[in-house]
Amino acid sequence: MNQIFRDYQLVTQLSRKAFSCLYLAQPIAASTENVVIRIFDSISADFVQEHFQKEINQITHLRHPFILPLHSGGIEQGHPYLVSGYAPSDSLRNRIMALQPRPFPLAKALLTIVQLGQALGYAHAWNILHTNIKPENVLFNAQDQALLADFIPSSLTKDYLSRQQPDLQSARYKAPEQLAGTESMESDQYALGCIAYEILTGQSPFTVIALSTGQLKRTSEHPTPLTQIIPGLPSMSMLQYVKHWQMSQAHVTQALPPLWKRLPHIP
Repeated sequence: MNQIFRDYQLVTQLSRKAFSCLYLAQPIAASTENVVIRIFDSISADFVQEHFQKEINQITHLRHPFILPLHSGGIEQGHPYLVSGYAPSDSLRNRIMALQPRPFPLAKALLTIVQLGQALGYAHAWNILHTNIKPENVLFNAQDQALLADFIPSSLTKDYLSRQQPDLQSARYKAPEQLAGTESMESDQYALGCIAYEILTGQSPFTVIALSTGQLKRTSEHPTPLTQIIPGLPSMSMLQYVKHWQMSQAHVTQALPPLWKRLPHIP
């Protein structure tokens, strides 16, 4: 591939998603640096570009060791684009699939949950929601640390989701209120709780079906308790597990309380 996009050389197309393409790219001025450019299909006529740019400016301020940074974004010839950092390792989804039906090793599962919990707590402190937390949007860096990726301006997601068919796999990680059209910090925490359940047990807590009306519905509201799936799991809370690793109290307190508030809904 030998194409120039703004100040970047497109190296190769990584994937095609609904309404967008992902490219590995390098800045023309620094050819040894890798970035990912996501170029979206053309926007609708009523898209508010000023609001989109304001959201871009907010997200680019997120600087955290467990968040894949968004460097910039804009609109080029009617196509929104986002330029983010590049994570050289695979996604959490790929790792789950490689292990199925086995769960993650307990220490690695809990470390991943802690790292994602820290990242999400930091974003929420900036009043920024993710709204699409799922294993596909968790990547790993060269040090094998989990990175929460794919923070997309809500104006973009609303514009494209209105034209998209229901995504059953993504819906498994959405809180009931989010399936009904309401998004909040709590729905982000709920999604992370679903990921925690999945990597601890090797199975998703919920499955989702699409009704003839186009609405999404869970096939069950009560996932199997963790202790039934993992009989040898000691009867201590997840917070106690983290403390058992001799992590500092400040580290635990900062990272996890919002997540644990939602975990009782996922036994």
